[in-house]
Amino acid sequence: MSSESALSAANSFDLSNIGWGWNWDSSPAPASGAATGSLNVQFVPMLLTLDSSHTSIWESNCAGAEWIMGFNEPDQCGGGGGCMQVSDVVQGWNTYFAGKSASKVSPATTNDIQTQGKGLSYMSEFLGACTGCSFDALAFHYYGPGSDLTTLKNTISAYQKLQQQYGIAELWITEMAPTDGPSSSEIASMLSFLDSSGVDRYAFNGLNTGSGVPLTGSMASAYCS
Repeated sequence: MSSESALSAANSFDLSNIGWGWNWDSSPAPASGAATGSLNVQFVPMLLTLDSSHTSIWESNCAGAEWIMGFNEPDQCGGGGGCMQVSDVVQGWNTYFAGKSASKVSPATTNDIQTQGKGLSYMSEFLGACTGCSFDALAFHYYGPGSDLTTLKNTISAYQKLQQQYGIAELWITEMAPTDGPSSSEIASMLSFLDSSGVDRYAFNGLNTGSGVPLTGSMASAYCS
């Protein structure tokens, strides 16, 4: 769930199968301050990019957070990607993440595991360049088939190898959605696989209506299974 209203709605219910959420910002409502109070759904702040509109509120918004997340798709230009050079991401990490007591989630790259300078290749370059940096979770995104799990399995396997290489404790898919419009039963199968795949956390993009209200009915039940 991505919007403020979706997060608010989630927190108004006892959703025992939804444990966390985020929204491409460092507060539940952009620029509203840190997430405080009793939340059923844990909010994880993200530093989206190095634009001053994000960095100027980062320190106050992420104070006290249990987890903090790095940059959004720095390997991707367009479509919400950060479009950042690896050197800038390293500098940004050392400036805004190093030394913080919160558990740290790496920047989240795309699920391209073949193209040089994208996805897995970008993440590998970043981890190699960020000497002395510490990460508690390695993050990537997945947009691909949901009815055929081969692509998802291959993507997870590729990132797991990188996770093991750098001794990172957890693996997160921080943004994902099937691109082939699978049925609720196929979604349930996808989630069943994820729950036994070694992925520690995952977040679907699109578990809400256009108004930001969480979906109801069989498809929502599949996502929340």
